[in-house]
Amino acid sequence: MYGWHIIKRLSKKEIGSFEELKNEIKTKVGKDSRSQKSKDSMLSKIRKEYGFSDNPKLAEELTAVLDTTFFEGKWKATAAKSLDKNLCKIGIKQYTQTDFANFLESHQTKRTKIDIRIVVTDMYKQFVDENLLAYEESNLGKKYAKYRDWE
Repeated sequence: MYGWHIIKRLSKKEIGSFEELKNEIKTKVGKDSRSQKSKDSMLSKIRKEYGFSDNPKLAEELTAVLDTTFFEGKWKATAAKSLDKNLCKIGIKQYTQTDFANFLESHQTKRTKIDIRIVVTDMYKQFVDENLLAYEESNLGKKYAKYRDWE
């Protein structure tokens, strides 16, 4: 690495304005591992605060009713109509296997076929996380007077 190095600039790319790059920046920040740690910490706090409890084995029962149509984005939650046990509880709200089946139906996309148990496990985590955040949001007015007054 000693000696002379000759460099030639072939082009120059201007940086866009903040408004042009805003969505790209938000995406990058959201994918950063530090952002995920912050989110995980908040979810953990919400779990403790509202006495979250669940039975993930009941979520696994849905693997029996999911078929290849799920990977095509065409699966219907009615296939799980016989599954209606309580799956998890956040505060005073109970979520059933039917709620999770509806979540699976509404969040399915065309995807490569993989082990259905992996899909159910990942989707159950997403289901729980989204419901924890929704429950917390629904209680903000009760917890914080300034938020209630602002609404």
